Amino acid sequence: MPDFTVMDEKPKPEIPRHREKLPGMPDFMVIAANELRGIIRQKRVVITVTLVPLLLLPLFLLGMGSFFYISEQKLQERIFNVALENGTNAEDFILYIESSENFTIINSSNPVEDISTEKLELFISFTDNFTDNVEDYLTGNITVSYSSAIPASARAKDTFINLIWDFILDERGRRLDRKEIFLFALPAEYGSFLEKGSLNATLGVMLADRGILLTGDATVSRVSTGLWEITDGLHIYRIRNASGELVLYRTLDEDILKVVDHNYLDTATTEEKSGSILGMILPYFVVIYLMSGAMSIGLDAVAGEKERNTLGTLLVNKVSRTSIVVGKIISVMVVSFVSALFTIGGLGIILAAGILFGAGGTGSAFAVFTPWVVIGLFLILIPLSTVLVSIIILVGTFARNLKEASSYMTPVFFIVIFLGIMTMSINFEISKKVYLIPIASSVFAMKDLLLGKLTVSLLLLNIIVTVLAASILIYLCVRMFKSEKILFRV
Repeated sequence: MPDFTVMDEKPKPEIPRHREKLPGMPDFMVIAANELRGIIRQKRVVITVTLVPLLLLPLFLLGMGSFFYISEQKLQERIFNVALENGTNAEDFILYIESSENFTIINSSNPVEDISTEKLELFISFTDNFTDNVEDYLTGNITVSYSSAIPASARAKDTFINLIWDFILDERGRRLDRKEIFLFALPAEYGSFLEKGSLNATLGVMLADRGILLTGDATVSRVSTGLWEITDGLHIYRIRNASGELVLYRTLDEDILKVVDHNYLDTATTEEKSGSILGMILPYFVVIYLMSGAMSIGLDAVAGEKERNTLGTLLVNKVSRTSIVVGKIISVMVVSFVSALFTIGGLGIILAAGILFGAGGTGSAFAVFTPWVVIGLFLILIPLSTVLVSIIILVGTFARNLKEASSYMTPVFFIVIFLGIMTMSINFEISKKVYLIPIASSVFAMKDLLLGKLTVSLLLLNIIVTVLAASILIYLCVRMFKSEKILFRV
């Protein structure tokens, strides 16, 4: 008979057992405790979950606050150019402009075009009788032209409003010194008509010549000896006999305190307004969705395969590590780019509904997307998505698992959000040196493109900087993929 020898079985690996639960401890608490112990053992995850937010969030908020403060300071310190029309008829008001540290008066032959090209912030037009009306305790008229699509012009308008109110308050103080305001003397012969309680037609013409227009139901009444009141339901005028001379006064009312009627004319076209709004919000949302759309897929493409032990199978095939990295980057980049396009499409739905620009403005809002803008957006977004996806693949390659990779991406995501918010918080002319900073270059290129300020040279600079950054990141990814020590570190 054959001799069957019983071979010693290899000892089976001991399956780790959960610690015995305490009496009365529910099962879900046991599971939760074991999961927490597993997380705590991963020191890198603990650090990124605790210390990184503790240090990064204050820096993030401090950086945002600094940019808002710098933006505000730049606008406060800026000297705005203003041009005047009929300035010789408003000499008293012009003194206020000249004494202000925020304005300088320049000449302009085409104010609307100069405002659009940012050579001029405001165009101020005075009526022909501005000074005479103010001195006669009537209302002067000012029309201020500005562009709401240009932050400097809009801020100049707000600053000019404060200047107008300084003038109004000073003039009100002068007018309030007396309860009755002397207007002018009247010929003595009008006294007989006043005694009869009637208005002479010549008196009405004389008042109209001085800017006092009475309605058809104006009446005259005798208050006391030598004192009459004329009222038309809107204003009250008093005529007093002072030593044989008739003197016309006006009593205080709301119109006396009005002083200046100021109107504002927005010279920005609907396309310019749309570009201004889109330039503020579109770069922010596009960058956020480029990042978020690629994050889960990009991290799973490397860190996820490490957890599933499928990365090794891919590496043993006769495919170069470079091809593997580039292939993963391209696949994730396509998803990221599609996410960005759908973000723009979602914004397009809002435009079509007229939510951002109001009724009747949607056609002009879509007119912002000229062929130059569409081509420019593609040329900006493709290199930008390559940079962001390369960062995600780089983090996924370095991390040991998805949990660790997600924790590493938290500070990166904060930085990207910060760069996106910069387009919403910076309202001053920034240095062109920002185009030398990857990601920030693309963000501001999108903003300038929608505002109509992006030149071909700046677009090319953005593409060169972003492509160079993407090339460096892809090179680092390939180097890490070729390092077994980094790729399969424990």
